[in-house]
Amino acid sequence: MAWTNLSFPTGSKLSATQMTQLQANFQALANGDNGAPNGSRLAAVWINFNMVTTTINRSYNVAGLTDGGVGDHFIHFTTALASANYAAAGICYIASGLPVSITPYVLATTYFRIATHKGNGVLEDSTNVHVVIFE
Repeated sequence: MAWTNLSFPTGSKLSATQMTQLQANFQALANGDNGAPNGSRLAAVWINFNMVTTTINRSYNVAGLTDGGVGDHFIHFTTALASANYAAAGICYIASGLPVSITPYVLATTYFRIATHKGNGVLEDSTNVHVVIFE
């Protein structure tokens, strides 16, 4: 599909054809089709997962996880990113309620490797990890 520039008079009722065109534009935007507005402000990857069970609760553009050991996980992307120069942010916590932080190990175009650790630097699996990546 391709993007189609559309305009509608304010307050007008859209016809079935116009609704179909609008839906096609939403799909073109989601697919990143030629001519569609740049979606660079949208997250390229996001995930909520449990490191203890390696269970993905919700995600976008995530093919899967690899457990690299206690507090060490790889997030594999479904679609590779254009470069490894992306911005990543995340938060997490563990069942004991102790402060836990996320440290990026590797930023690659096909995966993101993170470590979670307590304030004292000891690696710890987190029960609830949230990561978002922007290109």
